[in-house]
Amino acid sequence: MRLADLGELGLLAELERRRLVGPIADDAASLRDGLVVTQDALVEGIHFRLDWTSWRDLGYKAAAVNLSDLAASGAEPEGLLVTLSAPGVTSVDDVLELYEGIAETGVAVVGGDTTDAERVSLGVTALGRSERVPGRGGAQAGDLLVVTGPLGA
Repeated sequence: MRLADLGELGLLAELERRRLVGPIADDAASLRDGLVVTQDALVEGIHFRLDWTSWRDLGYKAAAVNLSDLAASGAEPEGLLVTLSAPGVTSVDDVLELYEGIAETGVAVVGGDTTDAERVSLGVTALGRSERVPGRGGAQAGDLLVVTGPLGA
Protein backbone atom coordinates (compact mmCIF):
# COMPACT_ATOMS: atom_id res chain seq x y z
CA MET A 1 0.00 0.00 0.00
CA ARG A 2 1.17 3.52 -0.79
CA LEU A 3 1.00 6.52 1.52
CA ALA A 4 -1.19 8.30 -1.03
CA ASP A 5 -3.75 5.50 -0.69
CA LEU A 6 -3.72 5.58 3.11
CA GLY A 7 -3.66 9.34 3.75
CA GLU A 8 -2.63 11.15 6.93
CA LEU A 9 -5.41 9.83 9.16
CA GLY A 10 -5.02 6.28 7.86
CA LEU A 11 -1.28 6.40 8.53
CA LEU A 12 -1.86 7.64 12.08
CA ALA A 13 -4.37 4.83 12.67
CA GLU A 14 -1.86 2.26 11.39
CA LEU A 15 0.92 3.67 13.58
CA GLU A 16 -1.39 3.51 16.61
CA ARG A 17 -2.53 -0.02 15.73
CA ARG A 18 1.08 -1.19 15.67
CA ARG A 19 1.76 0.76 18.88
CA LEU A 20 4.51 2.80 17.23
CA VAL A 21 2.98 6.04 18.55
CA GLY A 22 0.70 6.89 21.44
CA PRO A 23 -2.95 7.79 20.90
CA ILE A 24 -3.17 10.91 18.75
CA ALA A 25 -6.48 12.70 19.17
CA ASP A 26 -5.93 16.29 18.05
CA ASP A 27 -3.79 18.56 15.90
CA ALA A 28 -1.93 19.64 19.04
CA ALA A 29 -0.44 17.44 21.75
CA SER A 30 -1.30 18.30 25.33
CA LEU A 31 1.61 17.43 27.59
CA ARG A 32 2.41 17.84 31.29
CA ASP A 33 2.04 21.15 33.09
CA GLY A 34 -0.26 22.59 30.43
CA LEU A 35 2.32 22.49 27.63
CA VAL A 36 0.67 22.26 24.21
CA VAL A 37 2.77 21.46 21.11
CA THR A 38 1.84 21.33 17.45
CA GLN A 39 3.84 20.99 14.24
CA ASP A 40 3.14 21.36 10.54
CA ALA A 41 5.28 21.18 7.41
CA LEU A 42 4.86 23.06 4.14
CA VAL A 43 6.62 21.77 1.02
CA GLU A 44 7.21 23.73 -2.18
CA GLY A 45 5.15 22.36 -5.06
CA ILE A 46 2.69 20.67 -2.68
CA HIS A 47 1.54 23.30 -0.18
CA PHE A 48 2.73 26.45 -1.93
CA ARG A 49 4.39 27.75 -5.09
CA LEU A 50 6.93 30.53 -4.87
CA ASP A 51 5.74 31.93 -8.20
CA TRP A 52 2.32 32.50 -6.57
CA THR A 53 3.30 33.17 -2.95
CA SER A 54 5.60 35.80 -1.50
CA TRP A 55 8.18 34.74 1.06
CA ARG A 56 6.46 37.01 3.61
CA ASP A 57 3.08 35.36 3.00
CA LEU A 58 4.70 31.93 3.24
CA GLY A 59 6.19 32.79 6.63
CA TYR A 60 2.89 34.12 7.91
CA LYS A 61 1.00 31.06 6.66
CA ALA A 62 3.51 28.61 8.16
CA ALA A 63 3.15 30.25 11.56
CA ALA A 64 -0.63 30.75 11.28
CA VAL A 65 -1.46 27.09 10.58
CA ASN A 66 0.31 26.15 13.81
CA LEU A 67 -1.02 29.02 15.88
CA SER A 68 -4.57 28.13 14.84
CA ASP A 69 -3.99 24.62 16.24
CA LEU A 70 -2.89 26.17 19.55
CA ALA A 71 -5.94 28.44 19.56
CA ALA A 72 -8.22 25.46 18.94
CA SER A 73 -6.63 23.85 21.99
CA GLY A 74 -7.23 26.92 24.12
CA ALA A 75 -3.48 27.52 24.42
CA GLU A 76 -1.63 30.82 24.55
CA PRO A 77 1.42 30.75 22.23
CA GLU A 78 4.83 30.98 23.88
CA GLY A 79 7.18 30.51 20.94
CA LEU A 80 7.91 28.97 17.55
CA LEU A 81 10.63 26.64 16.32
CA VAL A 82 11.29 27.08 12.59
CA THR A 83 13.10 24.63 10.32
CA LEU A 84 13.88 25.97 6.86
CA SER A 85 15.23 23.69 4.15
CA ALA A 86 16.15 25.59 0.99
CA PRO A 87 18.57 25.50 -1.94
CA GLY A 88 21.88 27.23 -1.30
CA VAL A 89 21.11 29.70 -4.09
CA THR A 90 18.16 31.09 -2.11
CA SER A 91 18.47 34.84 -1.54
CA VAL A 92 19.16 35.94 2.03
CA ASP A 93 16.65 38.76 1.43
CA ASP A 94 13.98 36.12 0.70
CA VAL A 95 14.76 34.31 3.95
CA LEU A 96 14.61 37.59 5.88
CA GLU A 97 11.23 38.30 4.26
CA LEU A 98 10.03 34.83 5.35
CA TYR A 99 10.94 35.60 8.97
CA GLU A 100 9.29 39.04 8.70
CA GLY A 101 6.07 37.23 7.76
CA ILE A 102 6.43 34.97 10.79
CA ALA A 103 7.08 38.03 12.99
CA GLU A 104 3.75 39.53 11.85
CA THR A 105 2.02 36.94 14.04
CA GLY A 106 3.54 38.53 17.13
CA VAL A 107 4.97 35.23 18.37
CA ALA A 108 8.74 34.96 18.81
CA VAL A 109 10.90 32.42 17.02
CA VAL A 110 12.84 30.75 19.85
CA GLY A 111 14.82 28.17 17.88
CA GLY A 112 14.96 25.96 14.82
CA ASP A 113 17.27 24.79 12.08
CA THR A 114 18.36 25.65 8.55
CA THR A 115 19.55 23.10 6.03
CA ASP A 116 20.31 22.77 2.32
CA ALA A 117 17.68 21.13 0.11
CA GLU A 118 16.70 20.83 -3.55
CA ARG A 119 13.44 22.72 -2.93
CA VAL A 120 12.01 24.83 -0.14
CA SER A 121 10.35 23.14 2.79
CA LEU A 122 9.34 24.78 6.02
CA GLY A 123 8.51 23.10 9.32
CA VAL A 124 7.12 25.09 12.23
CA THR A 125 6.55 23.83 15.75
CA ALA A 126 4.40 26.03 17.99
CA LEU A 127 4.68 25.87 21.77
CA GLY A 128 1.90 27.10 24.04
CA ARG A 129 0.30 26.73 27.45
CA SER A 130 -3.26 25.98 28.43
CA GLU A 131 -4.96 25.20 31.71
CA ARG A 132 -7.49 23.00 29.95
CA VAL A 133 -7.37 21.55 26.43
CA PRO A 134 -10.92 20.91 25.19
CA GLY A 135 -10.08 18.39 22.43
CA ARG A 136 -11.99 17.82 19.19
CA GLY A 137 -14.88 16.06 20.91
CA GLY A 138 -15.39 18.86 23.44
CA ALA A 139 -17.57 21.14 21.30
CA GLN A 140 -21.32 21.02 21.79
CA ALA A 141 -24.31 22.56 20.04
CA GLY A 142 -24.73 26.12 21.26
CA ASP A 143 -21.02 26.67 22.03
CA LEU A 144 -19.61 30.02 20.98
CA LEU A 145 -17.18 29.87 18.04
CA VAL A 146 -14.73 32.79 18.04
CA VAL A 147 -12.56 33.59 15.01
CA THR A 148 -9.55 35.82 15.66
CA GLY A 149 -8.42 36.38 12.08
CA PRO A 150 -9.26 35.70 8.46
CA LEU A 151 -10.24 32.12 7.71
CA GLY A 152 -7.94 30.18 5.39
CA ALA A 153 -4.80 32.17 6.24
